[in-house]
Amino acid sequence: MAANLSAPGRANAMTDRGRLAIRSTRSSVCVALVVLGSAALPASAADLTWFVQGGDGDRATTEATVGLTRHWASEGRWSVYAEAALGEWFTHDHAEGMRTRFTHVGLTPVVRYVFAELLFVEAGIGLQAVIPRFHDEGRRFSTVFQFGDHLAIGTRFGATNDDEVSFRVEHFSNGGIRNPNPGQNFLELRYAHHF
Repeated sequence: MAANLSAPGRANAMTDRGRLAIRSTRSSVCVALVVLGSAALPASAADLTWFVQGGDGDRATTEATVGLTRHWASEGRWSVYAEAALGEWFTHDHAEGMRTRFTHVGLTPVVRYVFAELLFVEAGIGLQAVIPRFHDEGRRFSTVFQFGDHLAIGTRFGATNDDEVSFRVEHFSNGGIRNPNPGQNFLELRYAHHF
């Protein structure tokens, strides 16, 4: 009799998980459209850059991200731009024997300094969402909302210097809003192309 009662319970749990996954996916898509749309507000094509990046993180977590940047202002060697990103984080839970995927959406203002003609350094801190709440073996974020900050060094290249590659160190955490707040770090490689 207990076996018969547990089967419907498991079915309901699976249905609830399925509904949660669908809601999370819908939310991710809506947030991503708003963020990516806001970065592409009226601007000349020369102000826009698309990028793709991948990275390796703590405890066998990896990430793949695409996005747009929009130039805001320049003064001498300094410039400021807005970055809108949409990506996926992947982690492997050895205890459960499964790979888990998390959607990352972010909007970040970035300050860049150009030196030695084509080389640059940059830093940014912005608002991020990781949906559903990130977790891996032994760690769990307490919030979907995160701050994301990064430092990068890179170079522009190509016949018209419209391409660039950069090496980035990025950290995500909720800034102590709620515990636990284990944070997540990534070492990333980015390729970008200016329109």
